[in-house]
Amino acid sequence: MHNNQLQRIDGLHSSYLGPLYLLLFPYGKDRYRLDILHRVTSIGQKSKRNRLIIREWFAFRLLYRSNVAQTLLHSRRLFQQFVVEGYTMVESGRLPFIRNNQTKLRVDKFCNLHKSLDTGSTKGSEKGKRVILLSMFVGSQRYMAQLYFDGMTICSHVGFSDLFITLTCNPTWPEVHRLLAPLNLKATDRPDIFHGFLN
Repeated sequence: MHNNQLQRIDGLHSSYLGPLYLLLFPYGKDRYRLDILHRVTSIGQKSKRNRLIIREWFAFRLLYRSNVAQTLLHSRRLFQQFVVEGYTMVESGRLPFIRNNQTKLRVDKFCNLHKSLDTGSTKGSEKGKRVILLSMFVGSQRYMAQLYFDGMTICSHVGFSDLFITLTCNPTWPEVHRLLAPLNLKATDRPDIFHGFLN
């Protein structure tokens, strides 16, 4: 709607990418839009969604393709900022969905179980509504509890572990140098490479 007045754009809105990253999207055509359609894979196959979500768009932009100019992957610190911005945009898009679909996500039973805990602590002055995050939402209380229960279940079947092994990548590895030397980049400029090594 055009009313010739200024409009405020949320910092986490998808339209914010174009003005913020002018060097990456100089023509404004490659940025995320709500009307990007999925590519048709087969005639008889129907999908629930036919439009691209922002998480899929970020995954496509971060993928290395040899036949396309990789301006984004060569942007060094701007690339790092773009990755962090993308993560916050994806996560901020998930939170309103969880808030607006509490009944569809079947959290009413979970709320009834914890209602007894809230009866003594709730006051009339407190406002708002409790929103239950899913157990697959990374960092939520239910996510941490689910990890604990999974670990205890594994220990009950297999036994307690003797070793706790962690793996970190070394930026001086020859594999890292082999990938970064043709691009003239440092290891800090491409954190996605380390993620690939750990997986």
